[in-house]
Amino acid sequence: MRRNADHNQICLLAPTQILAENARKIIEHEHMPITIHVAALDAAVEIAKKLQKEGYWLFISRKGTKAALEKALGVKTVGIELNVSDYIPIIPQARQEDGPIAIFTYEDIGSELTSICYMMNIKAKCYQFTDNDSCERVVKQAVLDGAKFGIGGSTTAIAAQKYKLKHTIVESSISAIDDALRYAMQMLAVHKEDEKAREELQIKLEQFNNILNYSHDGIIAIDDKGCIVVVNRVASKMLSPKDQSYTGKNIDKVLSNTRLTNVLQSGKNEINQLMDINGTMVSTNRVPIIINNEVKGVVATFQDVKILQTAEQKIRIKLHEKGLAARYVFADIVGTSSAMQTSKKLAESFANSQFTVMLYGETGTGKELFAQSIHNASPRKDGPFVAINCTSLSKSL
Repeated sequence: MRRNADHNQICLLAPTQILAENARKIIEHEHMPITIHVAALDAAVEIAKKLQKEGYWLFISRKGTKAALEKALGVKTVGIELNVSDYIPIIPQARQEDGPIAIFTYEDIGSELTSICYMMNIKAKCYQFTDNDSCERVVKQAVLDGAKFGIGGSTTAIAAQKYKLKHTIVESSISAIDDALRYAMQMLAVHKEDEKAREELQIKLEQFNNILNYSHDGIIAIDDKGCIVVVNRVASKMLSPKDQSYTGKNIDKVLSNTRLTNVLQSGKNEINQLMDINGTMVSTNRVPIIINNEVKGVVATFQDVKILQTAEQKIRIKLHEKGLAARYVFADIVGTSSAMQTSKKLAESFANSQFTVMLYGETGTGKELFAQSIHNASPRKDGPFVAINCTSLSKSL
């Protein structure tokens, strides 16, 4: 689903209201495009499912919910770190409790915590869980083990309430939340750059496809092994049998007289060549693809000669309709002087030749009259006559 670039695409799934509020302050201050929902583990997974359908692709949460999201949905998730130092402010509270304490963690950081508790003369045991079910099991086990106080997260708090275990939630530090949010913004920046690059590539591919399939020319390309990699629609109609996939087939087996393999070996262009493709006479250009002085393939273009002739006739008709025709003949040139008669005879003699004729003379001496007469007396008289004022051109041109 394509989303507006300004619309939020990142969601923080906070296990506690306190974490959500701390994060909201940073998000609002930094103007981060991040949405916040309060949920953990399975509840967070359900929210993330709905948000995915709306185009959210990146989530932020604590380690347990992060793992649940990645396992259930395979989404990209940034974890909010929970360190041993985050437990330290709570431990003095545990000293006031009458009995051992239970420390509930998603990751195995219990040995450090129990060591700290030991030095503070606090009896403690660490319990590790991975999901809702194992969370309830470890809380129940802690109660059976005689725990009087629990330290954990929002999920263990729910289970602790069920089994009447006094419990306090460990909150992530402001710095840990800030680090996670900033890392998510870095991922968003990279994502946008990748998305822009993909869009630009898609545009280029669409341009290539349109040029390829809507060109008047037939186009065939082969790789360095002589196998076909591209055949556009015009070329496909020329080949036989029609309406099949030619990609991957050897060009000589599809069309034996293309000379594409010759160009593949020689590495030299073959321009404006005539050839017969299944009874159709075409004009073809064969051009090698050379990379690092090595021929990596050949591209050939084909134009049906009959189509070219028809197009030329249409152009001639259009030009004639626009008045691009010579009106004067030699009989229209009036003059009895010997110089004029000599000029007329000389012009008539050049009319049947293939030479380029240059006419010199002062303004008003009848150069265009002679030019039209030469044209009408030449084999090209049925073609268009285009008069060009050479005085409007630069000397170098």
